[in-house]
Amino acid sequence: MNSNVTEDIQSFESIVVHHAGFVEAVSHLHLTLKMSAAGASPKHSLLLGESGTGKTWVAKHLQSLYPAGVDGDYLLLPIVCVQTPASPSIKSLAESLLVALQDPIPDRGTTTAKRARALHLAKCSKVRMIIFDEFQHFIDNGHSNSLQSVADWLKGFIDECEIPCVLMGLPRSAQILRINEQLRRRFSTHLQLLPFSINSALAFEEFQMVLNEFDLVLPLSLRCGYAEADIAKRIFFASNGLIANVRKLVLGVYELKMLDDRQDPSINLLKRVFTRDIWREAPPELNPFSDGCTLRLLNKPGEPFEISAPKTRASIGRRS
Repeated sequence: MNSNVTEDIQSFESIVVHHAGFVEAVSHLHLTLKMSAAGASPKHSLLLGESGTGKTWVAKHLQSLYPAGVDGDYLLLPIVCVQTPASPSIKSLAESLLVALQDPIPDRGTTTAKRARALHLAKCSKVRMIIFDEFQHFIDNGHSNSLQSVADWLKGFIDECEIPCVLMGLPRSAQILRINEQLRRRFSTHLQLLPFSINSALAFEEFQMVLNEFDLVLPLSLRCGYAEADIAKRIFFASNGLIANVRKLVLGVYELKMLDDRQDPSINLLKRVFTRDIWREAPPELNPFSDGCTLRLLNKPGEPFEISAPKTRASIGRRS
């Protein structure tokens, strides 16, 4: 594969589209960082969104605005993103925090010792914000006692580290705040990333603007007219309005054009990418890019965006 082509694809893959929800979340967290740097009390936020709405891109973009560096023997890590363990506990969360802070021995020591190291590293690395990602794992795979203890642990940790923290995850992550009133007060700011909609002219116009942003970064000869009304509507149903799926579609078309030197009409390439990357078993009549297809939400049983009840193992109750 031509190295220039590979670099072009990687460059296209990293494009950040500044749609309204993304801008609101980034702007709020950026303001939080500025206020904290000016001496204000740290403000903590809850960032919620369904899978594919772009939460991870918010974290990545913040990290690009505040890049890592080196200060003597320590790395400078202004924005730290902690991956909540799949089977969470205070111990495993503390280890994940140490991994994010690049501690060389994150699994060593007691929970108390790990917390102390994390606080020390956060100070030495001049951490300005900690983002706890995939926080719904505490709801899905935790137990009632771990939910209670993690709420207490987080409350104590964020008070002692004195920097803004963000809990980020699926909407059900908010349930963790129900069990601890003090934690709930600390995370009173709720941000939400929603899927795109075409239910109104204004919403459809915003979706078209997003598609146009992807198109405009391409060389003129490779542009696909994604924002044209008919194609935009088809992309909406093929992506379920999720920015992650929009990325899959437009990147897939770009790859075909660059690697296979395909000159097919854009609609044909989108049809191929949809079955390759989103729904391999799609019947022609439900492929949004097929002639004569039925354009509708693909959320019935067996379809790619099937609606299912959230899996929750943990029982949650309020403190007495």
